[in-house]
Amino acid sequence: MVRIIMLVIFTISMLGAQNIVINEIFYNPDGADGGYEWLELYNPSSNSINLNDWQILRAGKEFEVIYTFSDLIIPAQAHLLIGEEMVQNCDIYTSLSFQNGGNATDGIRISSADGSYYDTVLYDQPNTNNLPDDIYDPATHFAINVNSGNSLARFSDGIDSNNSQNDWFESYFSTPGTTNFYPIDLEIVSQDIYKIGDIHWLSTQISNLSTKHVDNLEAEFQIAINSNQLVACELPEIPAETTIQFNYKLGLFEDGYYLTRATVKLNNDNNLVNNIHESAFLVGKSPIVINEVLYKNSGVTSEWVEIFNRGSCVYNVDNFVLKDESGGEVSLSCTIYPQEYLIVANDANQVINSFPSLSPEKVFQPENWTALNNLGDKLILSDQFHTVFDSLEYQDHACPTDVSIERVNPFSDENITWQHSVAELGATPTLANSLLPSNKDLALKVLEYKIEQNRLSHRLLIYNQGIEPINSADFLCKYNDEVILEEQIELMDSLIVEFETTLPANGYYEISYELYAEEDNVQTNNFAYKFYNNNSLPFVINEIMYSPENDEPEWIELKINQYQENLSTIYLIINEDTLYVPNKNCEYLLITANVEDSLFLKENYNLDEIPIFCNLTSLSNSGEYLELGDVSGNLIEAFSFDPNWNNEVKGVSLERVNPHLMTNSSNWDMCVDRCTPGRKNSIWIESIPVDSKISISPNPFSPYLGQHTIINFQLSDIISKCTMRVYDLKGRLRRKIIDQEFYSSENSIIFDGRDSVGKILPIGIYVVLLEAVTNEDDRVIRLQETVVIAK
Repeated sequence: MVRIIMLVIFTISMLGAQNIVINEIFYNPDGADGGYEWLELYNPSSNSINLNDWQILRAGKEFEVIYTFSDLIIPAQAHLLIGEEMVQNCDIYTSLSFQNGGNATDGIRISSADGSYYDTVLYDQPNTNNLPDDIYDPATHFAINVNSGNSLARFSDGIDSNNSQNDWFESYFSTPGTTNFYPIDLEIVSQDIYKIGDIHWLSTQISNLSTKHVDNLEAEFQIAINSNQLVACELPEIPAETTIQFNYKLGLFEDGYYLTRATVKLNNDNNLVNNIHESAFLVGKSPIVINEVLYKNSGVTSEWVEIFNRGSCVYNVDNFVLKDESGGEVSLSCTIYPQEYLIVANDANQVINSFPSLSPEKVFQPENWTALNNLGDKLILSDQFHTVFDSLEYQDHACPTDVSIERVNPFSDENITWQHSVAELGATPTLANSLLPSNKDLALKVLEYKIEQNRLSHRLLIYNQGIEPINSADFLCKYNDEVILEEQIELMDSLIVEFETTLPANGYYEISYELYAEEDNVQTNNFAYKFYNNNSLPFVINEIMYSPENDEPEWIELKINQYQENLSTIYLIINEDTLYVPNKNCEYLLITANVEDSLFLKENYNLDEIPIFCNLTSLSNSGEYLELGDVSGNLIEAFSFDPNWNNEVKGVSLERVNPHLMTNSSNWDMCVDRCTPGRKNSIWIESIPVDSKISISPNPFSPYLGQHTIINFQLSDIISKCTMRVYDLKGRLRRKIIDQEFYSSENSIIFDGRDSVGKILPIGIYVVLLEAVTNEDDRVIRLQETVVIAK
C-alpha cells in the first residue's frame, strides 16, 4: 500500500526531474526541545514524486544511510516532515541522530533510489574529512553551524544553487512542515521636510537591519499628507545592514499645517513598529496662535490660556503641547474649529463659573498643568514633532489680578503687541479680544438701567473703536420686537445717550438697544440687552430632589417657560450661595453637584438631551431658601421649600403642580412617580378639578378578542392614595387593579379584562370601585362605574 501525505490518495507515477530538496534541518536541539531532531523535505516541482527506496544519509567522517523510504508520494510543492518521537505533526517518525557540528564539517544528504540524484547540505568547518557536496569533492562552501535551539533553513523554499554557504541561514523561528521565513527588518530612521524654492521635499533615511539585501521589487514606500495617500512608489535596492537616503518631491502647498506619514511595506518584515514615521510642517503663517492669557488670578477664577484657530480648517490638537520657560508642559487633547477659540484651563469649572456666557464645550482641562509665573514667562505652542505654532514672552507690568493679557491683533504677525484686556469682566475667553481693532467699528454699552417713578431710565455709551471714525448711525430701543425709540445720532469719538421710557405691561420683556451704520465692519458689538419682568414667570424652579436615596445625587430642575435668546445667564441663590446657570433653548435644565453626579443622572434617567450643570451646594433636609433671577436684576421668584410638602419621604422629589403659577404650599407636592427629571411633572395639572369622576371606554369591550379598555378618573385634590377593585354582581372581588398607591388628580389605567390570577373574566357586568384618600386633608372619595365584558 502506498502512504500519502496530507491524507490524499495519489495513483500517478513520478514524472519529470527528481528534484526533492532538503529544506530545513533541526540538528542541534536544546533542553526546551526535548532533544528531538527533525528534517524537512520539499518538492518544488509541478509533479508528485514517489520516494520509494530514496535514502537519507548523514555524515561526520563519511556519509552513511540512516533511513530508507518505502512507497511514499510527496505531492507537488508540498513539504514532508521527518522527525523523532515527540516532534509534532510529523509525516514520518524515525531516529535521526544527526551530527551537530562543533569542530568540523558535518552533513546531511537525500539520494534517489537509483543514486542518480541527490541533494547535500554541509554545515560547519573545517572540512577535515573532505566531505563532498553536490558539485565539489571535497566541498569548499559550508552553511554556518547553528546555535542550539535554532534550525538551519533554506533562504527560499526549493531554491538550490548547490552552494551551502549561499542557500542556508540560521533561523530563530523554525517552521517545520511549512514555508521558511527569513526575517527582514526595514526601519525608517529619520524623516525631514525641506524646501527648494517653493517646492517641498521629503528626505527619509531607511535602514535594512537584516543580513539579506532587499531589491527594488519587494519594498514599497507610501506617503500620506493629512491622512490622504499622496503616492506609493518602489524603493531602490537596500543592501544588507546598510542605510539609504530616499528623497521625494512632495510639491507646492497652500498656507496651512500638514501632517506627513511615511510607511515602508514589505511582506517579510517581522517588525512593523519601526516601519512608520510621522512629521509635520507649516506653510505660511501659523493657523493656530496663542490669543489671550490669564496668568494672575485671585483664586476666584483659574489660570488659563486661549488658543485661536484663525485658519479655515478644523484642527485636532491631540498631542499638542504648551511649554513654559521652566520646561513644564501642558498636553492638549481636543478639536478646534475655524475662527473659534479654545480655553486651556487649570480648573475648567472655575473659569466657566467666572464667565457665565462661556460655552463649557470650549473649555479644556488637561490632566497636568504648569503654573504660570506672575512676574513673567515664556509660552511655546507646538505639536509632538516640535513644530512651533506660536510663542509668547511676557513681563508683568502691574497687570491687575483676574485681568488677562490679549493679543491686540491675532490676524497679523507684524508688530505683534499684547495689552491688558479692557473687557467688563477682565477677559474675553472664547470671544473676540476687547482690544481687537477694526477699520470702522461702532460699539455700544449700557451704563445704567433702572426704574424711576414708574418709568425706565436708560443711559448708554456709543463709541468709535475702529481705526477710522463713523460719524452717524441709527439708534433703536425695543420692548421685545416693538420699537419704543428710534432716532439718528451724530458722533465723533463717543456719545452718551440718555432717555426714559414707560414701564411695560405685565410680562417678561427683552429690552434691546440697537445701532445701525452701513460703514460698520463689526456688527456683533452693536447690540446690548436688558430684561424687565412684571408679574411673569419666564423660568421657574420646577422640581427639587433634596433627600435622594443613598446612592443618588441631589438636584434641582429649572423649567424654561419663555426662552429669551439674548438672555445669557440665570442665577440661582441657595441660602447665601449664588450659582450662575447658562440659559439654554430647552424646556428643562438640571443642576447637580459635580460631573460624576451629572453622568449618573444622564445614564439612569435617559437625560442625554437635557443640559446638566454642576456646582449645586448641598440641600438641607429641613428646607432651604431659594431665589431665582436674571442678570438684569429681576427677581423671578423666591421661597423656602418645606420637607412637609412631600411628607419627608426619602428618595421622592418635590414637584411643582403648575409651572405657570406662583409658588405657595398648594402649588407643590410629592412626586407620584418618585421623580421626573427632564420631563413633565407627574402631578402637573392646569387646574385642580372641582368634582371627582370616573369613566370607562370602550364599554363594553371583549378581552376574548384581545381588546382592552381605559379607566379614566379625576380627583379633586393634587395627590391621593388610591385603591381600585373589580367586583362581579354577586359582590365577589375578582381583581385588585390599584392597591394603596399615590396618584395625581388626572389619571388613566388600562384594564385587560382579566381576574387576579390572569384568566379572562366571564362575559357579564362588573363593578369598578375606586376609593381615594386625599393627601391634603384625608378626605375619602368613592367612585364607581360598571364595565361590560363582551364575547
